[in-house]
Amino acid sequence: CPVTHPRTLDSMELDAILEALSPVFRFTPVLWRTIDDQEEKIKRLTSDQVRLLEMLRNQERAAIEGVAGSGKTILAVAQAQRFAREGRRTLLVCYNRLLADWLRSQMPEKYQSAITTVNYHVLVREMCRLTKLSFPASSSDQQFWEYDAPELLERATDLAPQENLYDAIVV
Repeated sequence: CPVTHPRTLDSMELDAILEALSPVFRFTPVLWRTIDDQEEKIKRLTSDQVRLLEMLRNQERAAIEGVAGSGKTILAVAQAQRFAREGRRTLLVCYNRLLADWLRSQMPEKYQSAITTVNYHVLVREMCRLTKLSFPASSSDQQFWEYDAPELLERATDLAPQENLYDAIVV
């Protein structure tokens, strides 16, 4: 067995060894904590939002407008839960599928049977299926979703059996 003699490491090899053996510390927020903080902010109603919900109690219809992040979604969820507590079968509709999925996953169990949470595209498709109306669209057909889908949804609603309709709708 031949004897090998130790050799001197060059500076690149030494740096590579030091880098591999030296711990690297980075202070970054834990992702789950950041998400928890954001969800907690979403779930809290401000005093203005509580007052607005009280005003909505006596309104059959209302339109709430606001910029992104102003609390429209939290108001919608709170109103849907109020309707459910009153014993109304409630439909909660949003445009974005991912938001609908998230809202459904965050809905307390006691409301899950009373509140149907769905995005607009699924609502139109399901109402057409229920009423056997032709549903000619793809999810990328912007023309259809802006102009034809609202009329199709209205026709489907007119044809739908009463037991498939809702007592309250929050969009």
